[in-house]
Amino acid sequence: MDNFILGPALIPDLKILRAPNSKVDDYHYVVFSAETILKIKNKFHAEKKDNNVNIEHSGKKVEGVFLTNSFIIDEVNKQTLDSKFDDLPIGTWMIEYKIENNEIYQLIKDKKINGFSPEGKFSYERI
Repeated sequence: MDNFILGPALIPDLKILRAPNSKVDDYHYVVFSAETILKIKNKFHAEKKDNNVNIEHSGKKVEGVFLTNSFIIDEVNKQTLDSKFDDLPIGTWMIEYKIENNEIYQLIKDKKINGFSPEGKFSYERI
């Protein structure tokens, strides 16, 4: 049986809580515009990061997980998505992975892994 998961990688204008880091001393929120999300998606694919999957940004590559689809929600494809995605705005980056790793798939089914978080080095701009 093939196991596929589909979900949002980045959602425009969604506040994402981040921990203190070398650039910001306190807990803070980051927000990505639809335009920025498109640039991130394109760079992600240009750098061939499609199958560089790890858990919780550990840096340890997970085997048996393969990107099968990546797209930005627009007016046309939004109509074809499952109703559970109805609240996602235009400009959301959606990704789908085929999971051949049974251990990882079980973690997903057990809700111990519950989302996507693209890795990258981003500059900060206070708004």
